[in-house]
Amino acid sequence: MRIKRNASSRSVVDDCAKSNYWNGSGGKHGINQYLALPNKFFDYISCGPATDCYELPEYIDLNRQFEVAVLIDDINPGRIADTVNNLLQDDVVYQRLRDNCLKAGRC
Repeated sequence: MRIKRNASSRSVVDDCAKSNYWNGSGGKHGINQYLALPNKFFDYISCGPATDCYELPEYIDLNRQFEVAVLIDDINPGRIADTVNNLLQDDVVYQRLRDNCLKAGRC
């Protein structure tokens, strides 16, 4: 993981495309999770990394349509770590989510 300040939009897209995984489990109580959904979630979907997300209504609806993420109902660090490890160790599920992300990003 690396953190870049003042990154250009193109740089962010390029970095997303190179990443293997995105954690979108910020929680359900922050207004930012609802307002930033289009920016964060759609950027990553269009680039293809597998993801986990907290079960926000919008994520649930999108996942029903495209199956692009593992949805989790508990954002404690142990649960997130288990989800990440399981996803990265299951090549079939990982590849299906990645392929679905790339397909959804073209819609």
